[in-house]
Amino acid sequence: MFKAIVIAVCLVSARAAVTWSDCATKGSQTAVTVNAIDFRPNPVIFPGELHVDLDMAVTQSMDQLFVDVELWKNTTFGESKIPCIGDTNIGTCQNIDACSILPRIRNGSSIVSADMGLQIDKLLLTALGHEGNCPIQPENVTLHNEHITLQALPAELSLIATGDYRIVFKIKDDPASSDNIGCLEIRAGIRRKTDQVVGR
Repeated sequence: MFKAIVIAVCLVSARAAVTWSDCATKGSQTAVTVNAIDFRPNPVIFPGELHVDLDMAVTQSMDQLFVDVELWKNTTFGESKIPCIGDTNIGTCQNIDACSILPRIRNGSSIVSADMGLQIDKLLLTALGHEGNCPIQPENVTLHNEHITLQALPAELSLIATGDYRIVFKIKDDPASSDNIGCLEIRAGIRRKTDQVVGR
């Protein structure tokens, strides 16, 4: 799940301060809680460097982990939902198998380069003290001012190459469930290096 959050953070950032909220629906059964998250600069620039702070707690063991993602883009007429883009797992995508996607992230794909996979593995090692694999055990995940070098966005993601977004991650241990055991909503945006940027 941590890798999914890092990748999404690499794809969205706020025009000013990052804003986020916990949107979990199962109360005492919540297994993943984000206490704080921030990333700089805002907005994130592609290509460029991203600095990440994260304080997250996993409170229950999980043999499997599924993620529902909603991606909404701010437009003149309100929010517009971005559909799931091919087989990238970027956009509004349902039941992403976070356990099976980890090797693809680690080895690189058309969307996530092998270099990015290595950087995320390094972040996991810093945060956890070990590789991130399933099954997932209870532990704290902490990062302070860690950085990721971002590549230019691939052509497949031209639909979301620039703009302001709301992204929701719903974490489930059962793909058939309508409830979640952890939920994070981030309001953010992205810019290309060629765009005029106003932020912090």
